[in-house]
Amino acid sequence: MVVDEKLLEKYREAFLEFFTNLSKVSEQKIDLDKFLAKMSDHEFATLNDKFNGKPCNDTEFNSSVAKIFENLMNEFTQDSCL
Repeated sequence: MVVDEKLLEKYREAFLEFFTNLSKVSEQKIDLDKFLAKMSDHEFATLNDKFNGKPCNDTEFNSSVAKIFENLMNEFTQDSCL
């Protein structure tokens, strides 16, 4: 499997589902529009340009996705506009 728009859409949906469920468990509200904007701020939208066609197990790709997730988690725990 390679990185393409379809795979990135699955990641986007997984991130949304994870943080939506986390907000329910933690009783912390999440604004989905702001969350999507934060994903863009952390360069989620550039993943397709950088990694399109590369294997999905590419170390740099996985590191980038993990860093985006880490940044979003930090913002969520700091209650910073999410």
